[in-house]
Amino acid sequence: MAYKSILVVDDDFQIREILSQMLEILGHQYQCAADGLEAYHVLKNKEFDLVLCDIRMPEMDGLELIKEIEKINPDVPFIMVTGFSDEYTYDLVMKSGARDFIKKPFTIEEL
Repeated sequence: MAYKSILVVDDDFQIREILSQMLEILGHQYQCAADGLEAYHVLKNKEFDLVLCDIRMPEMDGLELIKEIEKINPDVPFIMVTGFSDEYTYDLVMKSGARDFIKKPFTIEEL
């Protein structure tokens, strides 16, 4: 399935830039949010085909964001992206409602 509009959520500016560049190369539309709280407000007002979301962020982490967004739109798919794979196991992330899990660093092929 080809996604068209993607929300990129990460508190690291460089990761947002890398993901944005990759998504542009792949031909997708995207918007960025710097943390979970900003993403929550964006998702309340706009629909996306996919959310690429960091787990560990200030204000609201990615797992909290999934729970809050499920109340508004349970159909939006989340793919979680994190460099803290020891703390967040694949099973934990999937049980939170994510559709998939990508470990940082990642390649364009993984994306």
